[in-house]
This record gives sequence, structure tokens and C-alpha cells, in this order.
Amino acid sequence: MKRLLAPLLATIAGCTLAGSAFAASDPLAPTGQWSANTRGQAQTPPMGWNSWNAFGADIDETKLLASAQVLVDSGLAAKGYRYVDIDDGWWAKRRMPDGRMLVRTSAFPSAVTADGATSLRPLTDRLHAMGLKAGIYSDIGRNGCNQVFGAPDAPGLPQGTQAEREIGLYGHVEQDIALYFHEWNFDLIKVDGCGIRALGPDNPRVKAGLYRPLGPVIDFDELPRTDIAEVRRLYGAVADALARTRPRGTMCCRCACGVRPTCAVGARTWAT
Repeated sequence: MKRLLAPLLATIAGCTLAGSAFAASDPLAPTGQWSANTRGQAQTPPMGWNSWNAFGADIDETKLLASAQVLVDSGLAAKGYRYVDIDDGWWAKRRMPDGRMLVRTSAFPSAVTADGATSLRPLTDRLHAMGLKAGIYSDIGRNGCNQVFGAPDAPGLPQGTQAEREIGLYGHVEQDIALYFHEWNFDLIKVDGCGIRALGPDNPRVKAGLYRPLGPVIDFDELPRTDIAEVRRLYGAVADALARTRPRGTMCCRCACGVRPTCAVGARTWAT
């Protein structure tokens, strides 16, 4: 058997060496390498429930808590499915002039406060008391996906002036991350990328004055035109803010297709 295998192994070795030599001299040979995010702390991807797949932006406190209870009652929470994530649609607007995010209290009545500032802390406290973790949603741009792709009368759209409807992290990273993780005590944030890929100057909603133009930083029509360095910078700023606000916090970064490597740099975990 050894005598039969020897010529084959020699041939394979020769091909491998020849291939390596060819790759070294070929200017078009791939040079990419996998790398690990050494800042990460999540041993597994965050497992649980996200409101988007079930309700889109039409989410409210009753639906969220009922879904959380199912995780507990079914035994899924005990198996690690502990994250309950509010997706797009929770916001009312960004208060001006201080820029504080306000909750849509018609959908989340426990967020009502005497001073009108609103707070999701009662909701996260309740989820934590159930043995679960709480997740919230934002966008890396000025506006969220429901604003970009939803119908004009879609549920969960923020209200107010153009500035008040800019509910994404762009220009408010430190302020929003401190609010969500320090004051409201969330454990996870899903950061979408619609606001940096679909609101260029030619977008009809931008032309109509609904939103300010931004980018596109991610170009879906011509992916090579995507500004990968800027995407890395934007998501990296969020990761840095998380590290300062809650060193053991978790960020879930939802990438746009074609720029997946950018998320590994700027986030502790990511989804596609």
C-alpha cells in the first residue's frame, strides 16, 4: 500500500509547491486573510428573538413582552435564547435642541416619564427580571430602514421636523450609546446600514425634502465604489463608544451586502 501511495503523495506535494510558487509570482493571486476581532466578548452569536421578522416596525410593548414570555415558558431562554430585541419603530423623534431620543409612548406606555423625557428603563428592568437580555435598534446613518424603504404611511415612523426625524446614530454616537446602555441599560444594539447606502442626492425622498442626503457611503449599484474606510470608521466609532460606556456591552452590527469585512472591525459580533 505504501508503495502505491508514494507516487501519489509525491505528485500532490509537487503540485502544492508548484501552486505556491505560481501564487507568489502571480500579481492577481488572492492575498486576503481571515482575521479575528480580538475585542469581542460574545462566546456565541446573540440568540433570541427580534421583533422585525414578526411585526416589522409595528412593534409595541404588549407584543414584545408576550414574545419574551414565550421564550421563558417554552424553555428556549434556559437553552440560551435570551435576547429580546426591539427593532425599527420604537422611536417617536429626536428631541430638539438637545438631541435626546424620545420613545413612542403610545406603543410603549411604560416609557412615560413626568418630565416628558421618556425612558425604556422600565422595559429593560422587566426583561432582566425575567432572566432575559434586552436589545435595541438604530442605524449608522441619520435615518433608519423603515424611513428609507417603508411606505410613507408605514407604522413606527418618527414624527416632526427633518431634524427630529433623524433618529440614527450619525452625529449622535456618544449621546445615543450612553442613553441606550448607561441610562436605559440595554445589553445589545443592532446597527443597520440603510442610512448610508440609500439616501444619496438622487433619492426621491431626499429630493422631496424629507431627509438630508448622505453618501451613499455603501454603493449597491457599484460595490467597488463603496467607501470601505468610511464604513469602518463609522462602525468603529460605535464600538469605541460602547467600550467607554459599558466595557462588557455587546453590539450587533447588521452589515449591508458586499462590505461584510467592515463589521468585524467595528463590532463585537455581526449578522448578515
